[in-house]
Amino acid sequence: SYAENVYRTNLSTNYTLGRRQQAQDPDVQEVVPAFRFTTHYDDGRIRPNHKAADGFIAGSDDTVWKHYSPPWGYQCRCGIEYVSVFELERRGLIRDGKVTRFLPPNWANARPDPGFKVGAMGWEN
Repeated sequence: SYAENVYRTNLSTNYTLGRRQQAQDPDVQEVVPAFRFTTHYDDGRIRPNHKAADGFIAGSDDTVWKHYSPPWGYQCRCGIEYVSVFELERRGLIRDGKVTRFLPPNWANARPDPGFKVGAMGWEN
């Protein structure tokens, strides 16, 4: 079970880092300039602190992702997905090329699992 824990956590971490690297390409940023935090419920349990972040949107170049990129805990299956400029326009979240953050209703409760270090800066809850 330890190996599975390490594998799933590292897989999620590297998947998120890969998405962030792809988004740095100017051609990609032109079409998908933002990320949405997504929570996965397929493991039969819902972590309320992760669910509170579900739907959070910020620009792919926003510094918030240094501290709030998934995973948020061991074996966390949360992720980030691209948000197109068309969706941002439809939702009124982009103006003059700048993405406005969207905070889900329970954002105040959104946080990584206690003691889990997150993102490039090693933010710890």
